[in-house]
Amino acid sequence: NRAAFDTSVSAAGGYLNTIFYLSTLRNVKLLAADTTEANREVHFGEGWTYWQAIRATVAGASPAAAETIEAALSRSPAEEFPAATANEVYAALNSEPVLQALGISADVQVPNP
Repeated sequence: NRAAFDTSVSAAGGYLNTIFYLSTLRNVKLLAADTTEANREVHFGEGWTYWQAIRATVAGASPAAAETIEAALSRSPAEEFPAATANEVYAALNSEPVLQALGISADVQVPNP
């Protein structure tokens, strides 16, 4: 049954994207709370890694959202990561075109902190 197969593949892709979406958001939230450069280095590295898995899909759905996230995750760990920047990333990943492209279901979406 081709239709059932396609539906299952789409759902599986959405579940995988959900892992990367949630992990990117988690690390951005941690960055905003980090008080040391060493901790920011860890969370930048992890956040950047998870972001790479969904980067192309996000860029295809919303180039502006992708640019916002790129700029945030390209900051220097020597500088504090402002809560406002974290909020921008949350807003970018929670924009409707991005959520639809990633296949993120409403029950796992995380609004701005």
